[in-house]
Amino acid sequence: MKKLLSVILAGLMVLSLAACGGEKTNNNENTQNQTEAAQSGDFEKLKTEFQKKTAEDLVKECFADKANPTAQEFAKLYENYAFLDVNEEYDFDSQNVIADAVKLIKDGGAKTVNAANPEVISYLINSKYDGARVYAYRQQSSNNIDASASIYAPLLEKALSETEPAVVYGVLRGLPQSYGNNEAFWNFAISHAKSEDANIRRAVAIAFDRFELENKDAAVEAAIALMNDADKSVKQHALNYAGNIGDDRVVDTYRAVLMDEAQAKDYHGNALMGLVKLWYGYPTHKNTSEAGYKLTMEYLTMETTNPDIPSWNGMTAFKMKGAQKSYDEWRAAATYFNEREVVAAMLKIVSDAEASRLVKTSAIDMIAAWGTVEDAQAAKAAVEALPDDNKDKSSLMSKCDSAIAKF
Repeated sequence: MKKLLSVILAGLMVLSLAACGGEKTNNNENTQNQTEAAQSGDFEKLKTEFQKKTAEDLVKECFADKANPTAQEFAKLYENYAFLDVNEEYDFDSQNVIADAVKLIKDGGAKTVNAANPEVISYLINSKYDGARVYAYRQQSSNNIDASASIYAPLLEKALSETEPAVVYGVLRGLPQSYGNNEAFWNFAISHAKSEDANIRRAVAIAFDRFELENKDAAVEAAIALMNDADKSVKQHALNYAGNIGDDRVVDTYRAVLMDEAQAKDYHGNALMGLVKLWYGYPTHKNTSEAGYKLTMEYLTMETTNPDIPSWNGMTAFKMKGAQKSYDEWRAAATYFNEREVVAAMLKIVSDAEASRLVKTSAIDMIAAWGTVEDAQAAKAAVEALPDDNKDKSSLMSKCDSAIAKF
Protein backbone atom coordinates (compact mmCIF):
# COMPACT_ATOMS: atom_id res chain seq x y z
CA MET A 1 0.00 0.00 0.00
CA LYS A 2 2.81 2.40 0.85
CA LYS A 3 4.38 1.82 -2.54
CA LEU A 4 1.07 2.37 -4.31
CA LEU A 5 0.47 5.67 -2.52
CA SER A 6 3.99 6.75 -3.29
CA VAL A 7 3.51 5.99 -6.98
CA ILE A 8 0.22 7.89 -6.99
CA LEU A 9 1.89 10.91 -5.43
CA ALA A 10 4.79 10.60 -7.79
CA GLY A 11 2.61 10.54 -10.86
CA LEU A 12 0.76 13.65 -9.71
CA MET A 13 3.81 15.62 -8.63
CA VAL A 14 5.98 17.91 -10.65
CA LEU A 15 9.40 17.15 -9.37
CA SER A 16 12.94 18.46 -9.00
CA LEU A 17 16.15 16.91 -10.27
CA ALA A 18 18.05 17.07 -7.02
CA ALA A 19 17.39 17.02 -3.29
CA CYS A 20 19.05 20.25 -2.18
CA GLY A 21 22.43 20.31 -3.80
CA GLY A 22 23.79 21.91 -6.91
CA GLU A 23 23.62 25.56 -7.76
CA LYS A 24 20.97 27.49 -5.92
CA THR A 25 18.05 28.46 -8.15
CA ASN A 26 15.01 30.62 -7.70
CA ASN A 27 11.62 28.99 -7.30
CA ASN A 28 10.68 29.38 -10.97
CA GLU A 29 13.88 27.67 -12.11
CA ASN A 30 13.33 24.95 -9.53
CA THR A 31 9.79 24.43 -10.82
CA GLN A 32 11.04 24.09 -14.41
CA ASN A 33 13.52 21.44 -13.33
CA GLN A 34 10.78 19.61 -11.45
CA THR A 35 8.54 19.61 -14.51
CA GLU A 36 11.29 18.18 -16.69
CA ALA A 37 12.03 15.49 -14.11
CA ALA A 38 8.42 14.38 -13.94
CA GLN A 39 7.95 14.37 -17.69
CA SER A 40 11.10 12.34 -18.22
CA GLY A 41 10.02 9.73 -15.69
CA ASP A 42 12.95 10.41 -13.40
CA PHE A 43 11.04 10.46 -10.14
CA GLU A 44 11.71 6.88 -9.12
CA LYS A 45 15.40 7.36 -9.88
CA LEU A 46 15.49 10.53 -7.82
CA LYS A 47 13.64 8.85 -5.01
CA THR A 48 16.03 5.91 -5.06
CA GLU A 49 18.98 8.30 -4.87
CA PHE A 50 17.35 10.18 -2.00
CA GLN A 51 16.76 6.98 -0.05
CA LYS A 52 20.49 6.32 -0.08
CA LYS A 53 21.23 9.65 1.58
CA THR A 54 22.04 10.03 5.24
CA ALA A 55 21.17 12.98 7.45
CA GLU A 56 24.77 14.11 7.07
CA ASP A 57 24.39 14.05 3.28
CA LEU A 58 21.29 16.23 3.44
CA VAL A 59 22.93 18.75 5.73
CA LYS A 60 25.91 18.97 3.42
CA GLU A 61 23.75 19.39 0.33
CA CYS A 62 21.18 21.79 1.72
CA PHE A 63 23.18 24.17 3.92
CA ALA A 64 26.07 26.35 2.82
CA ASP A 65 27.00 27.01 6.45
CA LYS A 66 25.32 24.67 8.91
CA ALA A 67 26.24 26.99 11.77
CA ASN A 68 24.18 29.76 10.16
CA PRO A 69 21.32 28.09 8.30
CA THR A 70 18.70 30.18 6.52
CA ALA A 71 14.96 29.78 6.23
CA GLN A 72 15.33 29.21 2.50
CA GLU A 73 17.76 26.37 3.11
CA PHE A 74 15.40 24.74 5.57
CA ALA A 75 12.58 25.11 3.04
CA LYS A 76 14.64 23.21 0.46
CA LEU A 77 15.42 20.54 3.02
CA TYR A 78 11.72 20.11 3.85
CA GLU A 79 10.88 19.89 0.16
CA ASN A 80 12.46 16.44 0.27
CA TYR A 81 9.29 15.18 1.96
CA ALA A 82 8.24 14.57 -1.64
CA PHE A 83 10.50 11.52 -1.59
CA LEU A 84 9.07 10.00 1.59
CA ASP A 85 6.22 7.53 1.57
CA VAL A 86 2.92 8.34 3.21
CA ASN A 87 0.90 5.65 4.91
CA GLU A 88 -2.65 4.60 4.12
CA GLU A 89 -3.92 7.66 5.99
CA TYR A 90 -1.69 10.10 4.10
CA ASP A 91 0.61 10.64 7.06
CA PHE A 92 4.41 10.74 7.07
CA ASP A 93 6.47 8.75 9.54
CA SER A 94 7.80 11.33 11.99
CA GLN A 95 11.05 9.36 12.31
CA ASN A 96 12.86 10.00 9.05
CA VAL A 97 16.15 11.18 7.59
CA ILE A 98 14.89 14.75 7.13
CA ALA A 99 14.01 15.03 10.80
CA ASP A 100 17.42 13.57 11.59
CA ALA A 101 19.06 16.27 9.48
CA VAL A 102 17.20 18.97 11.39
CA LYS A 103 18.37 17.41 14.63
CA LEU A 104 21.98 17.50 13.42
CA ILE A 105 21.68 21.23 12.79
CA LYS A 106 20.10 21.78 16.20
CA ASP A 107 22.64 19.64 18.00
CA GLY A 108 25.35 21.70 16.36
CA GLY A 109 24.08 24.74 18.22
CA ALA A 110 22.39 26.49 15.31
CA LYS A 111 18.85 27.81 15.41
CA THR A 112 16.46 25.74 13.34
CA VAL A 113 13.55 27.04 11.28
CA ASN A 114 10.34 25.02 11.14
CA ALA A 115 7.54 24.97 8.60
CA ALA A 116 5.56 27.58 10.53
CA ASN A 117 8.01 30.21 9.26
CA PRO A 118 6.25 32.36 6.62
CA GLU A 119 9.20 32.14 4.20
CA VAL A 120 9.22 28.36 4.51
CA ILE A 121 5.45 28.17 4.11
CA SER A 122 5.56 30.33 1.00
CA TYR A 123 8.28 28.23 -0.60
CA LEU A 124 6.68 24.87 0.15
CA ILE A 125 3.09 25.67 -0.87
CA ASN A 126 4.41 26.85 -4.23
CA SER A 127 6.42 23.69 -4.72
CA LYS A 128 5.28 21.36 -7.46
CA TYR A 129 5.86 18.48 -5.10
CA ASP A 130 2.55 17.23 -3.75
CA GLY A 131 4.43 15.68 -0.85
CA ALA A 132 6.12 18.97 0.01
CA ARG A 133 2.79 20.76 0.05
CA VAL A 134 1.22 18.02 2.16
CA TYR A 135 4.01 18.53 4.67
CA ALA A 136 3.61 22.32 4.59
CA TYR A 137 -0.12 22.21 5.27
CA ARG A 138 0.11 19.54 7.97
CA GLN A 139 2.74 21.51 9.86
CA GLN A 140 0.30 24.40 10.37
CA SER A 141 -1.96 22.35 12.67
CA SER A 142 -0.45 23.95 15.78
CA ASN A 143 0.32 27.29 14.14
CA ASN A 144 -2.31 29.97 14.79
CA ILE A 145 -1.84 32.33 11.83
CA ASP A 146 -3.47 35.70 12.41
CA ALA A 147 -5.66 37.05 9.62
CA SER A 148 -3.42 40.12 9.45
CA ALA A 149 -0.29 38.05 8.73
CA SER A 150 1.17 38.41 5.24
CA ILE A 151 1.04 34.66 4.66
CA TYR A 152 -2.64 34.29 5.67
CA ALA A 153 -4.26 35.12 2.33
CA PRO A 154 -1.78 33.42 -0.04
CA LEU A 155 -1.75 30.26 2.07
CA LEU A 156 -5.54 30.07 2.00
CA GLU A 157 -5.70 30.86 -1.72
CA LYS A 158 -3.27 28.08 -2.55
CA ALA A 159 -4.97 25.62 -0.19
CA LEU A 160 -8.38 26.19 -1.76
CA SER A 161 -6.96 25.31 -5.17
CA GLU A 162 -5.76 21.87 -4.11
CA THR A 163 -7.49 18.85 -5.61
CA GLU A 164 -5.28 15.79 -5.06
CA PRO A 165 -6.55 13.63 -2.19
CA ALA A 166 -3.37 13.53 -0.10
CA VAL A 167 -2.94 17.30 -0.41
CA VAL A 168 -6.60 18.04 0.35
CA TYR A 169 -6.22 15.84 3.42
CA GLY A 170 -3.20 17.91 4.44
CA VAL A 171 -5.19 21.14 4.07
CA LEU A 172 -8.08 19.81 6.13
CA ARG A 173 -5.83 18.53 8.90
CA GLY A 174 -3.49 21.50 9.03
CA LEU A 175 -5.46 24.70 8.52
CA PRO A 176 -8.59 24.65 10.76
CA GLN A 177 -6.56 26.08 13.64
CA SER A 178 -6.00 29.31 11.68
CA TYR A 179 -9.08 29.40 9.45
CA GLY A 180 -11.81 28.18 11.79
CA ASN A 181 -13.73 31.43 11.34
CA ASN A 182 -13.13 31.73 7.58
CA GLU A 183 -16.18 31.07 5.42
CA ALA A 184 -14.15 30.24 2.29
CA PHE A 185 -12.20 27.60 4.16
CA TRP A 186 -15.37 25.97 5.44
CA ASN A 187 -16.98 26.01 2.01
CA PHE A 188 -13.92 24.08 0.81
CA ALA A 189 -13.95 21.70 3.77
CA ILE A 190 -17.66 20.93 3.67
CA SER A 191 -17.51 20.40 -0.09
CA HIS A 192 -15.37 17.34 0.68
CA ALA A 193 -17.70 15.87 3.30
CA LYS A 194 -19.11 13.49 0.68
CA SER A 195 -15.74 12.50 -0.74
CA GLU A 196 -15.35 8.86 -1.74
CA ASP A 197 -12.08 8.91 0.22
CA ALA A 198 -12.74 7.98 3.86
CA ASN A 199 -9.52 9.71 4.93
CA ILE A 200 -10.84 13.00 3.61
CA ARG A 201 -14.27 12.55 5.20
CA ARG A 202 -12.53 11.81 8.49
CA ALA A 203 -10.43 14.97 8.12
CA VAL A 204 -13.59 17.05 7.61
CA ALA A 205 -15.06 15.50 10.76
CA ILE A 206 -11.95 16.35 12.79
CA ALA A 207 -11.90 19.88 11.40
CA PHE A 208 -15.25 20.60 13.06
CA ASP A 209 -13.36 20.81 16.34
CA ARG A 210 -12.27 24.29 15.17
CA PHE A 211 -15.56 25.46 13.67
CA GLU A 212 -16.34 29.09 14.55
CA LEU A 213 -18.80 30.41 11.95
CA GLU A 214 -22.09 32.00 12.94
CA ASN A 215 -23.96 30.36 10.05
CA LYS A 216 -23.97 26.69 10.94
CA ASP A 217 -26.50 25.23 8.50
CA ALA A 218 -24.10 23.61 6.03
CA ALA A 219 -21.81 22.40 8.82
CA VAL A 220 -24.68 20.77 10.72
CA GLU A 221 -25.95 19.00 7.61
CA ALA A 222 -22.46 17.69 6.81
CA ALA A 223 -21.78 16.70 10.42
CA ILE A 224 -24.99 14.70 10.76
CA ALA A 225 -24.18 12.81 7.58
CA LEU A 226 -20.69 12.02 8.87
CA MET A 227 -22.11 10.98 12.27
CA ASN A 228 -23.95 8.27 10.33
CA ASP A 229 -21.06 7.40 8.03
CA ALA A 230 -20.58 3.76 7.06
CA ASP A 231 -16.87 3.98 7.82
CA LYS A 232 -16.23 3.28 11.51
CA SER A 233 -13.36 5.74 11.93
CA VAL A 234 -15.18 8.54 10.11
CA LYS A 235 -18.26 8.04 12.28
CA GLN A 236 -16.23 7.93 15.49
CA HIS A 237 -14.44 11.18 14.69
CA ALA A 238 -17.64 12.90 13.58
CA LEU A 239 -19.37 11.92 16.82
CA ASN A 240 -16.37 13.19 18.76
CA TYR A 241 -16.24 16.63 17.16
CA ALA A 242 -19.70 17.55 15.86
CA GLY A 243 -20.74 18.90 19.23
CA ASN A 244 -18.18 21.65 18.91
CA ILE A 245 -20.28 23.23 16.13
CA GLY A 246 -22.59 24.32 18.93
CA ASP A 247 -25.97 23.53 17.39
CA ASP A 248 -28.78 21.53 19.00
CA ARG A 249 -29.73 20.00 15.65
CA VAL A 250 -27.09 17.31 16.25
CA VAL A 251 -28.73 16.16 19.51
CA ASP A 252 -31.16 13.76 17.84
CA THR A 253 -28.27 11.98 16.13
CA TYR A 254 -26.40 11.70 19.41
CA ARG A 255 -29.56 10.31 20.99
CA ALA A 256 -29.95 7.69 18.29
CA VAL A 257 -26.41 6.47 18.93
CA LEU A 258 -26.37 6.65 22.73
CA MET A 259 -29.74 4.99 23.20
CA ASP A 260 -28.74 2.13 20.93
CA GLU A 261 -26.96 -0.42 23.13
CA ALA A 262 -25.65 -2.23 20.05
CA GLN A 263 -23.46 0.81 19.34
CA ALA A 264 -22.05 1.04 22.86
CA LYS A 265 -18.69 -0.61 22.35
CA ASP A 266 -17.72 1.17 19.14
CA TYR A 267 -19.38 4.56 19.40
CA HIS A 268 -20.67 5.56 22.85
CA GLY A 269 -17.34 6.92 24.05
CA ASN A 270 -16.97 9.23 21.06
CA ALA A 271 -20.63 10.22 21.15
CA LEU A 272 -20.53 11.13 24.83
CA MET A 273 -17.36 13.21 24.40
CA GLY A 274 -18.88 15.02 21.42
CA LEU A 275 -22.16 15.61 23.23
CA VAL A 276 -20.33 17.15 26.18
CA LYS A 277 -18.57 19.53 23.76
CA LEU A 278 -22.04 20.75 22.80
CA TRP A 279 -23.02 21.88 26.30
CA TYR A 280 -19.70 22.21 28.19
CA GLY A 281 -16.96 22.66 25.64
CA TYR A 282 -13.80 22.38 27.72
CA PRO A 283 -11.44 24.25 27.62
CA THR A 284 -13.07 27.28 25.98
CA HIS A 285 -16.56 26.72 27.42
CA LYS A 286 -18.01 28.54 24.42
CA ASN A 287 -21.11 26.35 24.02
CA THR A 288 -24.28 25.92 26.03
CA SER A 289 -27.06 23.43 25.35
CA GLU A 290 -29.71 22.38 27.80
CA ALA A 291 -30.85 19.64 25.41
CA GLY A 292 -27.31 18.29 25.22
CA TYR A 293 -26.93 18.28 29.01
CA LYS A 294 -30.26 16.54 29.55
CA LEU A 295 -29.34 13.81 27.08
CA THR A 296 -25.99 13.38 28.83
CA MET A 297 -27.67 12.82 32.18
CA GLU A 298 -30.27 10.54 30.64
CA TYR A 299 -27.47 8.41 29.25
CA LEU A 300 -25.44 8.38 32.48
CA THR A 301 -28.47 7.15 34.42
CA MET A 302 -29.60 4.49 31.95
CA GLU A 303 -30.82 1.24 33.47
CA THR A 304 -28.85 -1.45 31.68
CA THR A 305 -26.79 -4.57 32.23
CA ASN A 306 -24.51 -3.73 29.31
CA PRO A 307 -20.95 -3.49 30.73
CA ASP A 308 -20.04 -0.89 28.08
CA ILE A 309 -22.68 1.56 29.30
CA PRO A 310 -21.94 4.20 30.34
CA SER A 311 -18.73 4.63 28.42
CA TRP A 312 -15.92 5.08 30.92
CA ASN A 313 -13.71 7.08 28.56
CA GLY A 314 -16.50 9.54 27.80
CA MET A 315 -17.71 9.99 31.36
CA THR A 316 -14.91 12.30 32.42
CA ALA A 317 -15.26 14.65 29.46
CA PHE A 318 -16.49 17.37 31.79
CA LYS A 319 -14.37 16.86 34.88
CA MET A 320 -11.86 19.59 33.94
CA LYS A 321 -12.35 23.35 33.95
CA GLY A 322 -10.77 25.77 31.53
CA ALA A 323 -9.64 29.30 32.32
CA GLN A 324 -11.56 30.59 35.33
CA LYS A 325 -13.03 33.57 33.45
CA SER A 326 -14.27 31.36 30.61
CA TYR A 327 -15.69 28.83 33.04
CA ASP A 328 -17.42 31.49 35.16
CA GLU A 329 -19.06 33.02 32.07
CA TRP A 330 -20.20 29.58 30.93
CA ARG A 331 -21.52 28.68 34.38
CA ALA A 332 -23.57 31.84 34.53
CA ALA A 333 -25.15 31.01 31.17
CA ALA A 334 -25.53 27.27 31.78
CA THR A 335 -28.43 27.51 34.18
CA TYR A 336 -29.31 23.90 33.39
CA PHE A 337 -26.12 22.47 34.91
CA ASN A 338 -26.68 20.81 38.28
CA GLU A 339 -23.61 19.57 40.14
CA ARG A 340 -25.72 17.65 42.64
CA GLU A 341 -27.48 15.80 39.84
CA VAL A 342 -24.12 14.81 38.37
CA VAL A 343 -22.76 13.63 41.72
CA ALA A 344 -25.90 11.61 42.45
CA ALA A 345 -25.56 9.83 39.12
CA MET A 346 -21.91 9.08 39.84
CA LEU A 347 -22.62 7.72 43.33
CA LYS A 348 -25.22 5.41 41.84
CA ILE A 349 -22.62 4.08 39.41
CA VAL A 350 -20.09 3.50 42.19
CA SER A 351 -22.75 1.58 44.12
CA ASP A 352 -23.66 -0.58 41.12
CA ALA A 353 -22.17 -4.03 41.68
CA GLU A 354 -22.29 -4.73 37.93
CA ALA A 355 -20.41 -1.60 36.83
CA SER A 356 -16.85 -2.20 35.67
CA ARG A 357 -13.77 -0.95 37.47
CA LEU A 358 -13.05 1.58 34.73
CA VAL A 359 -16.58 2.98 34.91
CA LYS A 360 -16.42 3.21 38.72
CA THR A 361 -12.99 4.86 38.55
CA SER A 362 -14.33 7.49 36.15
CA ALA A 363 -17.32 8.06 38.42
CA ILE A 364 -15.02 8.63 41.42
CA ASP A 365 -13.04 11.15 39.36
CA MET A 366 -16.27 13.01 38.61
CA ILE A 367 -17.24 13.01 42.28
CA ALA A 368 -13.87 14.54 43.12
CA ALA A 369 -14.43 17.19 40.45
CA TRP A 370 -18.00 18.24 41.27
CA GLY A 371 -18.78 16.91 44.73
CA THR A 372 -17.77 17.50 48.32
CA VAL A 373 -15.59 15.57 50.72
CA GLU A 374 -18.79 14.02 52.07
CA ASP A 375 -19.59 12.78 48.57
CA ALA A 376 -16.13 11.23 48.23
CA GLN A 377 -16.59 9.57 51.61
CA ALA A 378 -19.97 8.24 50.48
CA ALA A 379 -18.29 6.77 47.42
CA LYS A 380 -15.75 5.06 49.66
CA ALA A 381 -18.53 3.64 51.79
CA ALA A 382 -20.17 2.25 48.66
CA VAL A 383 -16.91 0.60 47.67
CA GLU A 384 -16.44 -0.80 51.17
CA ALA A 385 -19.84 -2.46 50.83
CA LEU A 386 -18.67 -4.46 47.84
CA PRO A 387 -18.06 -8.17 48.49
CA ASP A 388 -14.58 -8.93 49.82
CA ASP A 389 -13.90 -11.18 46.86
CA ASN A 390 -14.43 -8.33 44.42
CA LYS A 391 -11.09 -8.14 42.60
CA ASP A 392 -11.37 -4.38 42.06
CA LYS A 393 -12.22 -3.44 45.64
CA SER A 394 -8.69 -2.65 46.76
CA SER A 395 -7.84 -0.38 43.81
CA LEU A 396 -11.18 1.39 44.09
CA MET A 397 -10.60 2.02 47.79
CA SER A 398 -7.27 3.63 46.92
CA LYS A 399 -9.02 5.75 44.29
CA CYS A 400 -11.55 6.94 46.87
CA ASP A 401 -8.78 7.80 49.33
CA SER A 402 -7.10 9.90 46.65
CA ALA A 403 -10.39 11.66 45.95
CA ILE A 404 -10.92 12.43 49.63
CA ALA A 405 -7.39 13.78 49.91
CA LYS A 406 -8.13 16.41 47.23
CA PHE A 407 -10.52 18.25 49.52
